[in-house]
Amino acid sequence: MDAFFDLGLLGLVVTATVTDVLYRRVPNLLILVSAIIALGLAIDSAGLPGVIHALSGFIAGLALLLPLYALSVLGAGDVKLAAAIGAYSGATGLIQILLASAMAGGILALLYAARDRRVSQLLANLGHVLFGAWITAAHGTSSANHAESSIGSMPYAPCLAVGCLVWRFKLQSA
Repeated sequence: MDAFFDLGLLGLVVTATVTDVLYRRVPNLLILVSAIIALGLAIDSAGLPGVIHALSGFIAGLALLLPLYALSVLGAGDVKLAAAIGAYSGATGLIQILLASAMAGGILALLYAARDRRVSQLLANLGHVLFGAWITAAHGTSSANHAESSIGSMPYAPCLAVGCLVWRFKLQSA
């Protein structure tokens, strides 16, 4: 049954990556169909515990990334994609996927910034974010936002796909 989970997850992240890179969107129909397939596979393989595993991953995807959508860090499609991935991986797997995806996202952001010759602006913005967090933590007050304007956006589905691949290969070798 693991092969079906792997195929479903791979189909989801490959399709999402292609549409996100080409059109900068992740189709809702893809998310819906993938989540239903993940739930069906979970029911077939483990019954009620499988359903709980899939639903906990789906809910974790929404809960963990919805705040980033609210802060305009991620798009709604990225949040829904993470939820669908969570339906395959469960909540614990999703956390591992999101950590690997964040690392891939940092590398991709550096590559985009280098391509656009905006690495110094990216680092300055990062410094302002970290400095602001330090001021808030140390003094309980928010610092003025001195960050330059955003250096732009990038598709995040490829980063989530890399996170999924790292997670699956890590589990395969463990």
